[in-house]
Amino acid sequence: MVGAPELVALNLGTPLPNQTFNAGDTESRRAPPHRNFDWHAGFTNRIEAMVGAAFQSNSVSEISGYMEADLDCIIPREIKMTSTIGKQHGKPSVRGLAQMLVLIALLHVVVIQVACEQGAQTPAVNASGQVRKLMFGTPVQRDLRSGDVDEFSLAAGAGDLVSGKIEVRRLAALVEILNAAGTAVHTDYSFEGAQPVSTRIGFVAPATGTYRLRIKAFDRFNGGPQWAPGELAPIVGTASGSYTLQLDNAPISVRMLGVQPPVRVQYPSLRLQRLTQDLQAGRDALNSFWQEVAGKGPIVEEIPDNNRDVDVTFLWREIYDTRNVLLVWCPKSDDCYMSRLPGTDVWYKTVRLRRGSRIVYGISPNDRADDRWATEQLDPLNPHRFPDDPTYHFYSQSVLETPGAPDEQWALRPPVRRGAIEQRKITSAILGGERDIWIYTPPSYTGTGGPYPLLLLLDGATYVSSRFENAPGTLDNLINDGRIRPVIVCFDPANRGNAVLPAPGTESKYGRVVAQELMPMLRTSYPISADPKNAVIGGFSAGGRAAAEIAFFHPDMFGNVLSQSGTFCDCFQMRAPGSYEPNLNAQAYLAAPRKPIRFYLEVGLYDGVPSADLPVHELTLDETDLMGNRHLRDVLRAKGYDVTYREVGGGHDFLHWRAMLADGLMALLGK
Repeated sequence: MVGAPELVALNLGTPLPNQTFNAGDTESRRAPPHRNFDWHAGFTNRIEAMVGAAFQSNSVSEISGYMEADLDCIIPREIKMTSTIGKQHGKPSVRGLAQMLVLIALLHVVVIQVACEQGAQTPAVNASGQVRKLMFGTPVQRDLRSGDVDEFSLAAGAGDLVSGKIEVRRLAALVEILNAAGTAVHTDYSFEGAQPVSTRIGFVAPATGTYRLRIKAFDRFNGGPQWAPGELAPIVGTASGSYTLQLDNAPISVRMLGVQPPVRVQYPSLRLQRLTQDLQAGRDALNSFWQEVAGKGPIVEEIPDNNRDVDVTFLWREIYDTRNVLLVWCPKSDDCYMSRLPGTDVWYKTVRLRRGSRIVYGISPNDRADDRWATEQLDPLNPHRFPDDPTYHFYSQSVLETPGAPDEQWALRPPVRRGAIEQRKITSAILGGERDIWIYTPPSYTGTGGPYPLLLLLDGATYVSSRFENAPGTLDNLINDGRIRPVIVCFDPANRGNAVLPAPGTESKYGRVVAQELMPMLRTSYPISADPKNAVIGGFSAGGRAAAEIAFFHPDMFGNVLSQSGTFCDCFQMRAPGSYEPNLNAQAYLAAPRKPIRFYLEVGLYDGVPSADLPVHELTLDETDLMGNRHLRDVLRAKGYDVTYREVGGGHDFLHWRAMLADGLMALLGK
């Protein structure tokens, strides 16, 4: 078998060169310089993962499938080359034969070692005490009762993508993937519903080994009130149901085959230039470099003779075979693939940002667009994240903040006095059905006082949440410090999906809800000023656009608009780029007589800009939210409107809006 022609195909990544060899000749080729780990240890670990996967299915024959995909990655080229020399003469070399025998012997040793280790481990068990080993590609269907726990063991190599779906019926479920130490490396929730709930789950194995997948069944989850959410608390009761689970394993060599994204290098990093010089001089500088940046996040560097911008270098330290790394931040991903510092485990991307920028980002090693939902991760070098709540598992990104970023203390500082928040259910004949809204009343509020100004914030569920926008905390601090007048606030989430204009010049369904149902209820329930100059309507993204539209149709109710990154563009329409007046809001305000409305518009400099390096003057009016806001600003000012306009170094995200809300409130409700 050693001399079989098929062995030549072991080198899947690189074809053998056309050379002539004599019987007994050998050739040795060094592995790429970035592979600084001992090949024997890497090979052994990978074989362990293969054998472990085979044991899960009780079929050692499954090893062959893994070997076909991964052998090229785990066997050093020295062995593969020397094992094939001499085949052109119809016989293997003596050295090649000997090394292949060693390889086979090593495989047998590892099989025995893994078998012994698995026999000694405490097996994963379910509520019935049965051992369950997960077979990749094979669906598992189980019945559960509230309070039951199912566990499965699975083996994965470092960098493998393990992904699939779980469909839960008539139950809520917590799905966790734990490493050998019992630490959760991935968490998902499946919420109870009348219909089956399908949840996509997946993770990238940070190291080769055996992992446990744990499924806990509950009646439901209780996360606390919307304005002060906490960790989801499981409720055990009498519910019963079932689930279907299926996972697959995609090794790096299979998943990344043929993936070669472009890499652009435009800005240098002075720090990495010094590191390169140190390494070329033979100094042992790599470990000290990683110690220097650990826990600090991206490197922010001053630019000579440039006081406006800073250069920011994002980093990734390779811990397993890495083919590419994407900085998940640029709207156009081709601009943000990292480069590798030759001969090292350093991946980096340097971008030029406006001083005072604050952005959220992620890092996706071995990136493919279809897998990014699972491969994107927090920056392991950066402890700062948003939301800054370790109990929240649904959305989290790393945070970069450069000197001079907008003050967040209005939202983060604990208030000396707090206002009250009331949750109310209201029924809408226009929308049909019932919905929750939240009413904030300021510190020292009395129902007999007033009249108070009114603030209506659309996308209210996000604004009221302390986990995201924390508008109540911002309001408390601004009122306590005397920066704005005491105000009554209504947080309403119903604009989503209901604030789309049916046609130019026609009011949206949600606009009619506000004018005909919500505002009359608020005026009869709270001492609110009847003067539209004391009424503000605001929101972020589509909520900012809806606020401008509702004020346009009802200036007798709202004399102020607060828009954060309003979608004042034709970004989601099929109109040709650059076509005449793509902004329906600008078109409406331009055509109508000036109305008694003040505006606060703010937008991030990186809001939808398709390239980190594209000059904004090259963008057409309908390409991005940034350009749409600039255009609306110019139209409003040309018509004589009072407009406060801000551009800051941020994106289209909650972190940016949380920091800028206080500025908008002071502009429109300041004393």
